[in-house]
Amino acid sequence: MDLHKNIPLPMHFDFAGKTRIFSLVVSVIMIAYSLYYITTQITSHSAMYRKILPFIILFLALETLLKNLLSIKRITLTAKTLEFSYLVQKKIIIAWETLLSIEKYHGRGRYFLIKYQKNGETQKFFLPMLYKDIISILNFIKLLAPHIATDEFISSLIIDLDG
Repeated sequence: MDLHKNIPLPMHFDFAGKTRIFSLVVSVIMIAYSLYYITTQITSHSAMYRKILPFIILFLALETLLKNLLSIKRITLTAKTLEFSYLVQKKIIIAWETLLSIEKYHGRGRYFLIKYQKNGETQKFFLPMLYKDIISILNFIKLLAPHIATDEFISSLIIDLDG
């Protein structure tokens, strides 16, 4: 049954665009103000909390900035590939034929582990579980690449359309 021929491709899944932009703007403002405060307002006579607090804010703002710059911006499903786009990282493109398996990652964090072949070697890609359309994405991946192996957890999330 060729159900994938009825899927409108390419299909895009964008993640938190407005929230990401807001977080980036706020974190840049917090970084700039923390640096300004550290360089102009802190003296040797400043209270200890006034010396420590700007560094804590700076650390949290840098963490937020890096997390938003380095996390997945868009997943694109095309007729031939699965693509993961980022704001500042290189796009990862995986051909459907090279996909080997998808399973729940049992390490630290909540991820799906996608294994695929590239240049004769098995590569790993960690897909975060925390996206709003993740079940739809998994179902489309399985529909477009029916040959991939799945573990019991992934199999419980995927709708079997072949019966």
